[in-house]
Amino acid sequence: MTFPPSVDGNERERVEQAMQAFIFTEVECGTAFAALALSAYSDGKRQRNRHNARKAYDTAVYFWNKHPVFELPAQYKLLVRLAKLRRMLVTLGEIF
Repeated sequence: MTFPPSVDGNERERVEQAMQAFIFTEVECGTAFAALALSAYSDGKRQRNRHNARKAYDTAVYFWNKHPVFELPAQYKLLVRLAKLRRMLVTLGEIF
């Protein structure tokens, strides 16, 4: 994201922190949807939750590409959670 010259460093940092929080939230929501899909008895519920989980995964990856997480502990934490979500999606039949 390119910031206009009037945006100071503090505001830029706040935007990046907010984006990081958004990405983590997407991964957590996706994991919750995937867990619901894995435990659903109805095919309709399973497919709906699978779709929502994949959408959250794709959104998190898209925004991480736009706003990379540079802090190593946060980066590691995010990678672990994304990998878990991806494994759950593969179990549900998603193809990457």
